[in-house]
Amino acid sequence: MYVVQIATGYVGDRPSIDTLAFYNLMTSLAGLATLVVPLVTSFPALAAVSAAFGLFVSANYALTTVILVELVGVDRLTDAVGIVSFAQGIANLVGPPLAGIAQELPCCSTSHQVISVWLY
Repeated sequence: MYVVQIATGYVGDRPSIDTLAFYNLMTSLAGLATLVVPLVTSFPALAAVSAAFGLFVSANYALTTVILVELVGVDRLTDAVGIVSFAQGIANLVGPPLAGIAQELPCCSTSHQVISVWLY
């Protein structure tokens, strides 16, 4: 996992790469990887989808600080990290109950697709 984070940070740090666009692309691909999970029928395919998700979501850990510095500057970095951590905490607090509600919706046989669409 750490190797992929280092590689993602390296790619995102290249002058020719728009860091925010790269971050958005990787996050979108992670969302698409979760959409594929219900279609997987074998363990090797599930392992491949899980590895792809891990690769794509690693941009979140490697590039968040870099993007925050670009957006708010070094002087406000601690404030920005606090706000982002707060927002992630709220998402972690609210996400599981919403997943339970989506599981009980009569329109969907499984909540996985609904939550994947929310992530995407």
